[in-house]
Amino acid sequence: GSLIEKIITSDETFEFDETTTLDIQILKKPQKIKGGSMKGVDVLELKDKSYDFKMKHKKVYKRCITIIKNTDDLCCARAIVVGHFRNTHTKEEYEKSYIRRSQYELQKIEAEKLHKEAGVPLGKCGFEEIKMFEEYLGVQIYVSTGDNCEEHFIYPKINEKGFEPYPMERRIYLQLDYDVDSEGNWINQHFNLINKYQLSAFFSQKAYCLECNTPCR
Repeated sequence: GSLIEKIITSDETFEFDETTTLDIQILKKPQKIKGGSMKGVDVLELKDKSYDFKMKHKKVYKRCITIIKNTDDLCCARAIVVGHFRNTHTKEEYEKSYIRRSQYELQKIEAEKLHKEAGVPLGKCGFEEIKMFEEYLGVQIYVSTGDNCEEHFIYPKINEKGFEPYPMERRIYLQLDYDVDSEGNWINQHFNLINKYQLSAFFSQKAYCLECNTPCR
């Protein structure tokens, strides 16, 4: 095999005789998916991507997620400060900033600062802590698991009477990633940031109504 490889790459000729045997393997060329989508691809094999997350307890390839990669318990605050920075800066400033990249210290510093100024102890966060962040920043934070359920957000309860959505520039959307144990309990909860300008893509719908906060077919 190695002899033939050398000949093929050197423009030399090779004569076959009755003692020559060849092993031929046909490789199927991967099919290019129209539109560049990656549906059906097992993204467990796609390491270090900034847009893969769990939906229905499986990895799904998404470009509308900013993954928060951290080794501390500040994923919620990290995602919020990134989203708040996006709300208060231009797209160009956001794309140039190190705050959206978890490997840089700036994101952690701003997350710790948010905890301190909002009066939230450092550590894992739930809805009570998110409410405190909302009150301090003057924003409205939405949390979704990405599951296809009747209520697209598990926080806040947008269908409750009296709920008033904030203007889009004061909203932050978080995606709650999680695993499920043998008893069906949520474990290893982790927050990422949803690109609020791609909510229709996040919910795999054609459009998203900003007034009623509902994806549309």
